[in-house]
Amino acid sequence: MTQTLLDFMNHSPAHYQVDSHRLGSAKRFTIPAVKWEPVNNGNGTGYFKAQTEYQGNAKKPYTLTAILMTSAISSSAEFWVGCTCPDWLDSGGWTLEPPRPCKHLLSWGACQPMLVNQTGGDITPIKRDPRKGTPAEEEPRPPMTFTDAVRQAVTRAVNELAAQIWDISQSGAIPFLIGPTGCGKTSANRQMALDHGMAFIEHAGSDAWTESDLVGIVHVNGQEFPGPIAVACERAQQQRVHLLLDEFPRNNRRVQDGLMRFLLVTPGHVAQAMGVPCGRRDIHITSAPFWGDAWVKAEEISICLAGNPWGTEIDPALIRRTEPVRVDFDPRVADNFSMRVHTAIQASWTAVSEGAMALPIEYQAMIQATGPDDLTLVANYVRRLSFLDPAGADGFVSTLEGLSIGITRDDLQKCLPSKVGGLGLLTQEIPVPF
Repeated sequence: MTQTLLDFMNHSPAHYQVDSHRLGSAKRFTIPAVKWEPVNNGNGTGYFKAQTEYQGNAKKPYTLTAILMTSAISSSAEFWVGCTCPDWLDSGGWTLEPPRPCKHLLSWGACQPMLVNQTGGDITPIKRDPRKGTPAEEEPRPPMTFTDAVRQAVTRAVNELAAQIWDISQSGAIPFLIGPTGCGKTSANRQMALDHGMAFIEHAGSDAWTESDLVGIVHVNGQEFPGPIAVACERAQQQRVHLLLDEFPRNNRRVQDGLMRFLLVTPGHVAQAMGVPCGRRDIHITSAPFWGDAWVKAEEISICLAGNPWGTEIDPALIRRTEPVRVDFDPRVADNFSMRVHTAIQASWTAVSEGAMALPIEYQAMIQATGPDDLTLVANYVRRLSFLDPAGADGFVSTLEGLSIGITRDDLQKCLPSKVGGLGLLTQEIPVPF
């Protein structure tokens, strides 16, 4: 039986980590095999190359390449494989120990035959493209700017959370992401939908919404105004849908109670007895006074709830119907900053996790930093926090000053452009000289 690239990677655990989540995603599409083409270097060496492209849902196609490099002085050969997708490049899949192939390489690998070393020697997997003429272990990594490094760390954190959302959804549960603003909850849901070719519908909660706003209403003239749940049910008839009910704790108790029924799976035989034409398939179903029933087959939709750890009190029954996931900031993102900025970032994260402050230094703000010691990141954070909690902002700066890490009020004030005003801290009392 012909060995495939995937067989080769699976049988080389010391050289590749085949992720089960990505392997499951790879089985949802097919990248056909291509011919191995010989390339002669003209100096007694050469290599074989297999290369193809995959368009998918991306704006531009990804290029997948496999190289088998032979040697004129040895019977052994070196093997390298790579892809131009963000998961392999930006998220650092190729830099891990061992490298973690993306879903595109796994899908292609399931079809692409592995070339046999004609000299009979061993085939050694390597991490770098051997065509560059530098030994794999000595080849420097591509230069990366500070901004690229921070963006890559954020992307990695978002992708890992996206994978967790997918795994929970595949188990039949509904993830409920609970974490501070700016930690990637919404981005991870969007990425999960993109990774799996799903339609994505997002709705942000509000204490003014009713169940009719979420499901839909039919005007007296017959015109329909579907809400996000009705839209998701309709879209699922053409394409599998991922529905994100974001900022869920902001919804009032009536809306939370109204969603209990939709979050539960109604067995197919029960749905059939209810008169729902679902072919005895399990469904999610709910209703609203001015819309009626809205239902969707359970296999055609995944649902995720997300929100901050504050807001309207959450019904314990909702927790029983979901899989709560506590989402924290990834410390690997903060590791890109200098000691004093890193300390400030971690201090804001800790204060938020302990409930002392509502606003952290967010991922997107960190991506905007110009360098590892950019105090503007901290100054802008304090300024924004002062609009919500002047005392909290003042206390945060006092904490930083007390840590003696080289951050003072004057340092932060100097970082702000005059057009945005001051830090907004409480007025400092001037000591009486007598």
